[in-house]
Amino acid sequence: MSSRIPRIVLASTSNIRRVLLQRLRIAFDVVPPEYEEEDLGLEPESEALSRATGKAESVIETVGDGIIIGSDQLLVVQGNAIPKPTTENATVHLLRAMKGIRHSLFTALSVFDTRSERWLNDTVVSSLVIRADISDEEILRYVRMDQSIGCAGGYKLESLGICLFSHIDTPDYTAILGMPLISLCDVLRSVGVVIPPLLP
Repeated sequence: MSSRIPRIVLASTSNIRRVLLQRLRIAFDVVPPEYEEEDLGLEPESEALSRATGKAESVIETVGDGIIIGSDQLLVVQGNAIPKPTTENATVHLLRAMKGIRHSLFTALSVFDTRSERWLNDTVVSSLVIRADISDEEILRYVRMDQSIGCAGGYKLESLGICLFSHIDTPDYTAILGMPLISLCDVLRSVGVVIPPLLP
């Protein structure tokens, strides 16, 4: 396998996805996607994957040869897809409504290799439960301290959000944070990226 690493581009405005990709210690660029999320009315896995693909697809013209990574999350509560809350009140209301109720996070990964024009996709499903005994006041304090407005589920598990939970079941903890690194490592290896990278 060639040691030459192709250009890798993360199509994202998410700081946590950038931090996650940095764990792999490979060089990459970040290009904000020109993509606006909308409800497509698809099944959760297809909906999340469509959004992840849309992000990657939106930057193809500007990237040239390389590997483009898109990722997205979708919250599902009792069979209903829930949009990301956009205000403090909406975030608090969502977290209160989910207390003691098992919910799912669908984290989709969509990678496009411009050299072969091949898409490689995966979706990781995680199951979580917010503590049933957490008080409304604790939730309000959490939202104000962690500034979790705009996050899927209204929480940041990479930060203070972990204190909200009584149960987390996932095949890949990084998927809950925003991007499934186990799947991503498999995909990157399949297109010629050496992970762990070669020593200098």
